[in-house]
Amino acid sequence: MYWKSILSAITFVLCTNFLLAQEQLAIIGDQEGDVNLREGKGTEFAVVATIKKNELFSCSYSDSEWAEVVFFTLIDCSYHKGYVHRDHIKLVESLPDSALQRLFQDTFLNYGIIGKDFLEKFEAYDQDSKTWTERVDSVEFSVIYNQSSHFHEEWFEPMLSLFDTYFIRTKDTTTLKVLYETLHYHPGSASETPSYVLGACFWAHPELVVIALKEIEPTKQDQGLMHVSNGLYIQCYEKEGTPKCNILREMLDNI
Repeated sequence: MYWKSILSAITFVLCTNFLLAQEQLAIIGDQEGDVNLREGKGTEFAVVATIKKNELFSCSYSDSEWAEVVFFTLIDCSYHKGYVHRDHIKLVESLPDSALQRLFQDTFLNYGIIGKDFLEKFEAYDQDSKTWTERVDSVEFSVIYNQSSHFHEEWFEPMLSLFDTYFIRTKDTTTLKVLYETLHYHPGSASETPSYVLGACFWAHPELVVIALKEIEPTKQDQGLMHVSNGLYIQCYEKEGTPKCNILREMLDNI
């Protein structure tokens, strides 16, 4: 009995430390704005980078007052690792809906701008001859490709994975329409997250999802409709035999 108690205590401590060390998406919440990322746990350590208010980063907590932070800068596609005091940090999942809405929209809009630039740069590539119009086109495409890939991995995908829970709670069709337009500029993405997220949104609020899709330009509905359809397939596969599936399929067929 004694050893069982010891093992239970050890397991509890290990599990607690593991959960505390998990990386979480966060922003700087200070009213004053920028916060320094430092090499060590204290203001006496050198500044590694500066994180601006509302810029996303990942952090993990331990028993210290300082959180370990990994921050990505888009302009040079580089990662910075250091420490920020807990008092400056707000976890994204703990933000009020009004702040979440701004963060979702900013993230989606910026990813859409990058995707649009990516597609425009790609037009300079001659598919027949497999060559670029000019060497500068190749270099610029490489830069925007790296930016798009890193933005997707570090900001868009983590934020998107939180959107279905937010939308189901708030019914925020304004931000949903921003997401639809963003997806239009990323037709080649292999990520399944948009389908999972939009499928969950459609299952919870099908009328709102369809209305939002119809309210954007018809030329920009393609990717949104595809992901909603794929997401419905996933939902129905997990809920096989549910009559609701046929009703929702008919809704999509009529778009």
